[in-house]
Amino acid sequence: MLQGKEYENRDPVRSSKRFIPPYPALAQRKGVQGEVYVEFIVAPDGHPRLPRILYAVPVGYFETTVRDSVLRSVYLPARINGEPVSTSVSMFYNFTVAGATIHDYGNLDKRVQEAKLKADAGDPSAQMLYGMMIAGLPQLHQTYDQALPWFLKAAQAGSPYAQYQIGTGLLKGRGCQCDTNKGEIWLEKAAQADQADAQVSLAEYLRRDHPTPESVAGAMVWLERAAKHGNDSGKLLLSAMLAASPSTTARDPARALALVDTLEREYKIDPSYWEIRAAANASRGDYKAALKSESEAIDEATGLGWDLTQMKNRQSLYASQQPWSGNLLDF
Repeated sequence: MLQGKEYENRDPVRSSKRFIPPYPALAQRKGVQGEVYVEFIVAPDGHPRLPRILYAVPVGYFETTVRDSVLRSVYLPARINGEPVSTSVSMFYNFTVAGATIHDYGNLDKRVQEAKLKADAGDPSAQMLYGMMIAGLPQLHQTYDQALPWFLKAAQAGSPYAQYQIGTGLLKGRGCQCDTNKGEIWLEKAAQADQADAQVSLAEYLRRDHPTPESVAGAMVWLERAAKHGNDSGKLLLSAMLAASPSTTARDPARALALVDTLEREYKIDPSYWEIRAAANASRGDYKAALKSESEAIDEATGLGWDLTQMKNRQSLYASQQPWSGNLLDF
């Protein structure tokens, strides 16, 4: 483990401006309280990308609000030798009706203590929950390396979600020394158990770090499995590959559009959603639709403060009636 550090030889991400959305109206009306654990990428420009809901109780009330909060927040990016780099970040949101705001944590201290008592007693679910709290609650003043032992206990007890956390930690060197061999083993164990987030992360690892034709094909298999289980991140990443894959055999713009259609309600403020639509339309030769979607992407990204360079380059290609191929979700 790395004592007190998120990453080795790296200045960690720091919060600059956290967006606090209103309490969801439906949940407030029904008096529903809940918890959400989200993971996202802080890009070199300090703006979050690709929020991925990893845990939500109850399901269906708070996920859209949390995605909105993440995308509208601003961070000081992580740096290696002074250069900004993309980094994964976790946040744990606790919603209580009292006060009707996301920052009113109510009885959170009691929830944390209850989780720790059960975790100390050997309950794998509590060990997993307590690890998420350590990783995602800045109020606890703890770091990811302090969460990993709890994830490891739950992983060794057979929890696929905890296996996913250990696998990604080892792959990225997050809170521990990087060990890609062990990380891939833990991640594949979770993926084989149909833990959809592990399937998505394993696909990203294969596609990004080992971009051979075989590994890219393997990545698509894992994303297909995640999408089949209804995982929104799996659908988003799969649709991005189908929309703009450099491999013409892997490209399927019609299916990419069908997949992102199922994500509109949750992702319509996310510029990546519109970028996928634009690339898919350009791949099938509908440049008018491509330009319209790319303009939507740029409008949303402008509002969020994103770096627009890559988007404007793609917009220029579509304006000259040329498709774009590559990884739409590289930040």
